[in-house]
Amino acid sequence: MKKTLLSLTALLCLEGCAAPISVRKLSLTAAYQDRNESALAGERLTNLTRTVLQRGNLLPLWQAHPAQALLELQNRTREHLYTSTLEDQLFALAELNYLQGRRHRDRGAFMAAALYAYAYINPDGTADARPSPYDIHLRQACDLYMFGLTEALGTPVNLVSQQWRLSSGPVDISIDPAQLRWHGHDVTDIRPVSRLAVSGFENIYRQKGLGEPVGALPHLTKSENQSFQIANSLRVPMNLMLVMSAPRQQILSDHISASFQLTPIDETIAREHAPLQFDQTTARAESLNDAMDWSVEYRGFLDGRLFNQGDRPQLLTIEPHQSGSLVTGPSCWCMARHPVQRAGPIWSMI
Repeated sequence: MKKTLLSLTALLCLEGCAAPISVRKLSLTAAYQDRNESALAGERLTNLTRTVLQRGNLLPLWQAHPAQALLELQNRTREHLYTSTLEDQLFALAELNYLQGRRHRDRGAFMAAALYAYAYINPDGTADARPSPYDIHLRQACDLYMFGLTEALGTPVNLVSQQWRLSSGPVDISIDPAQLRWHGHDVTDIRPVSRLAVSGFENIYRQKGLGEPVGALPHLTKSENQSFQIANSLRVPMNLMLVMSAPRQQILSDHISASFQLTPIDETIAREHAPLQFDQTTARAESLNDAMDWSVEYRGFLDGRLFNQGDRPQLLTIEPHQSGSLVTGPSCWCMARHPVQRAGPIWSMI
């Protein structure tokens, strides 16, 4: 009897001392999700951000009082107190602000997320001051920057000089009025397309990079009455950037100066380390969403009155015509399996 009791006692002791670490095999899908987990996909943070909080003894505070933990991490970073690296803490601040913005619909938190993400990406920095292109957090930071701008600026985007009051201090944002001109036309009704889903097309054409993809309408004056003109109801795919010089220095200061940059898809901007992001399919699909019967496309090629309800037939395009380039209809471009993406302007069919 005693031996039995001793054996049971030893067994219970062994069970109580079982190692807290275990390893289990995951499916391919679960393994991918585990490595890509972030606030972009839900409530769970990336392993990088959790590690920053854990090493700073801030994880319990984050779980109990997120705003206090975020402010404490922000202050420590500005005081150059790093439990990891500046780069890691900038990413953590971007992700934590983004999650707070989503939880509370806080535009200021989304703006802070975009600014911290931009400082982390540091697109114009030297090679040793930028994240590795193989680091998954770089792509996540680009998305934090994009969605942060989308939610902070709203729709339509009001591109004017403005000041934001954030917990880190004021942020002054300027805009050059020349940025709001496209081939001699003012651009209006600038709308983000990152949260729009498109259906009905064979293919979706997006150009990956940095920035917020938007679509804008060119404004035509009443005096314009040419036989071949830009359509003022078809959106021009553009890229919106919020940029700041020396971002990793400015983000740690008590005042930030930044500026908006609006770039149309047909204007090439040489950026050595960060190509611009465009979503031409969604921008143009938004214009066609409320279109007339698509059977009138061929008629639209010959009769521009379908678009502007005018009296004089005109051929309308969404880009200025370039000599020697192909002119095609929007449905042909959208439905083509392998469209010539820079072939030339698209004429209106509605």
